[in-house]
Amino acid sequence: MKLKFGLSNFNYCIGMFCCMKLLFVMLFSLILIPFVSIATAQNIDSDIITFVQIIQRDNAGNLIGYLEYDSVTILNDSNFQGMLNYLLKDKPRIVEVNGIDYELIQFVGTASTDSSGLLSTSNVEVEKPDGTMNRIVTLAHDGIRSASDEKITVIWNFLRLV
Repeated sequence: MKLKFGLSNFNYCIGMFCCMKLLFVMLFSLILIPFVSIATAQNIDSDIITFVQIIQRDNAGNLIGYLEYDSVTILNDSNFQGMLNYLLKDKPRIVEVNGIDYELIQFVGTASTDSSGLLSTSNVEVEKPDGTMNRIVTLAHDGIRSASDEKITVIWNFLRLV
């Protein structure tokens, strides 16, 4: 009887050890996943910092919603760089962030919803010489439901190393 009790305690300890290993692996994964996600979410050059603000107002000008994002998807890097160069040609603005100089490229656009009244992506498009539009930057974001008389403003901010 005593041997059986000792054996069951041994099995209990082995079972607890396996559970502790499993718990450790799960906790380690939960800690590691955000760092891997941050590393893979950087889909643009490290010398460009983005910041996008989406502001929704009703027809009286009252604030309905405000969203901020710091990650966009660049669909065509050469067109994107060309757009930044074009926007900077008139008035380059230099700002300092943590002792590093950047060119600030900032422009304001509007957004509209689809036929269902939902907006879940914002895009930057440039017109080609043939008149067609070429999408070069896209931002997938939380969905916004908007009435036809409401205004959605998108403020695009890009910092590029000097």
